[in-house]
Amino acid sequence: MFKGIEFFKGKSRGKVGGGTKLTPPAPVILGLVPRIFWQRVPNLVNKLALLLHKCWLREDSWDKPKNDGCWGRGVGTFSQSGRSMIEMLGVLAIIGVLSVGGIAGYSKAMEKWKINKTLEGYSYLTSGLLEHMDDIRAQRTTNSDGKIRLNDTIQAMNLLPEGWISENNRLYDTTGNWVAVFSRGSRLVYDISLGADSTIDDARTSDTFSGKLCVEFLNNFVQPLHVSLQYAYIFRNAHDAITFYGDTKCGESSKCLHNITLSDMQSACNSCILGTDFCLLTLEF
Repeated sequence: MFKGIEFFKGKSRGKVGGGTKLTPPAPVILGLVPRIFWQRVPNLVNKLALLLHKCWLREDSWDKPKNDGCWGRGVGTFSQSGRSMIEMLGVLAIIGVLSVGGIAGYSKAMEKWKINKTLEGYSYLTSGLLEHMDDIRAQRTTNSDGKIRLNDTIQAMNLLPEGWISENNRLYDTTGNWVAVFSRGSRLVYDISLGADSTIDDARTSDTFSGKLCVEFLNNFVQPLHVSLQYAYIFRNAHDAITFYGDTKCGESSKCLHNITLSDMQSACNSCILGTDFCLLTLEF
């Protein structure tokens, strides 16, 4: 018999089933790209300013006999000043390229940081829930679908990750994806959306399903849990699910989590047909 939500309030988190601690994804060092960018640009701007100061056309420039690095020797100075303008344009072009590259690099680093932050939240939640699997399995329900929603339990155990929202029997992670966390039979189950969906004429379909985020989940969150997981699915309501098996369910002819390749992950994650399938990443512990 379920011991009640109050039972969990004094519980502490610790080890995952089998004594294995979940290790959050390594954080992305965001400072590197902007630091290099802002170190380089002032140097180039200073160089451009010196060049402009040195080569600025003056009234006496026609008569300058010396080679000062900008004007030529003797007369004929305007032909040399034309070359200097090309140099200045080159410096401006370099600054432009560095600016675009710096912004692109920073955007990519921010995207990676957001993904890592999301995965860290799932690791935090999973570590706490797996510590109390015996108590979760002891719960009973009269619901026709056999599901026991765990939102209240998660909040009572103080396991809701920072920045997540609990609403209408769903959790919403830091990237806005919803996840339904429930127990069914003796298993802990996650249904993770990884995108937006809609319902038209009682037919539910995925409007978006991030294949990139799906691969990140499989590679950095799901596969390391191959000992604790029984199944990981790419659920597709209009087609057969693509299933990967944890260590306890893995057979010779099965796609086992511990040895799936990046190519296997990409193939599975890109199999969702938007507008036709309703797709979820489903995990069963």
